[in-house]
Amino acid sequence: MIDTIKINQIIWIGDDEAELILNDGSHECRAFCHPCDFREGEIVSNRLNVLDAVDVRVSNDSEPEIEQLKSSSGLCHRIVALVIDLNESSLQKNGAVAVGSFEFQGIPFPGDVRKDDLVEFEVSRLDVY
Repeated sequence: MIDTIKINQIIWIGDDEAELILNDGSHECRAFCHPCDFREGEIVSNRLNVLDAVDVRVSNDSEPEIEQLKSSSGLCHRIVALVIDLNESSLQKNGAVAVGSFEFQGIPFPGDVRKDDLVEFEVSRLDVY
């Protein structure tokens, strides 16, 4: 797995706030960044934080994917991803998932999810720091 995520485009929405169009060569997503001091073409961390992951469940899809959903913010996504890290020591299962080179942290899992399962969920926003 290649851990390279490139900024294809920066859409400035404030003095130091931006939406970044990110691509790993196979998958693309739009993420929020604040403060943003990146430049187009720059390589960023492959670990993104999610805001409001909802409807997390084991997926019937056969391949990981990132789909941008139509929303007023333009930052909502449907994600089908591979569970790569699972923390069961807390009151609620949580962990990380991957789509290509993208890793998404802090996903709350229902009880039936296991490592290497494909899960699907929707997020209201992805964040780059």
